[in-house]
Amino acid sequence: MHPTWFKLLIYYRYRGPKYGFSSYGLTFPFLIGALRVPVGSSVCTIEENKIEILSLLNSMRDETPNDYNIHITKCDRVGVVASPSKGGLKHPTTGSIFSTHQYLTDEERGVNSIADSIWNECGQQIIQGNFSNHSRTFSNFTDPDLQLINDALSPLNDDLFDELI
Repeated sequence: MHPTWFKLLIYYRYRGPKYGFSSYGLTFPFLIGALRVPVGSSVCTIEENKIEILSLLNSMRDETPNDYNIHITKCDRVGVVASPSKGGLKHPTTGSIFSTHQYLTDEERGVNSIADSIWNECGQQIIQGNFSNHSRTFSNFTDPDLQLINDALSPLNDDLFDELI
């Protein structure tokens, strides 16, 4: 069984264009909002929001399938994104996560450093419940966003997911 966030990244990478999206990666606000129950719900405190980002990064570091890596980079159109790639290499402090120095500002702090950078860049969007980014503007999830999330996580697509990876 693969982590939910990994299913979202893989499905988006290979099926995103079907929903009118590019196929590079998902923003952290999108991932956080998609992982919440119910999808798109708000969390009250700043600390709870920060913990969600760190928990997601810890899972990416520790639970990414062995033959994959997660790349955290800056997209000029939507901001910080996570994208999967084949590889399986391990970084000494961040495991399966590979990040630009823009986000990994302190090697010794590893994912904590990345979490702080992500929070500084998009924490406000997460607090406000603006998880979707279309045309360089964050907003609530759109109907296509919600359909992609639903399809990516549907048990009916488990066989498709296995084919994609």
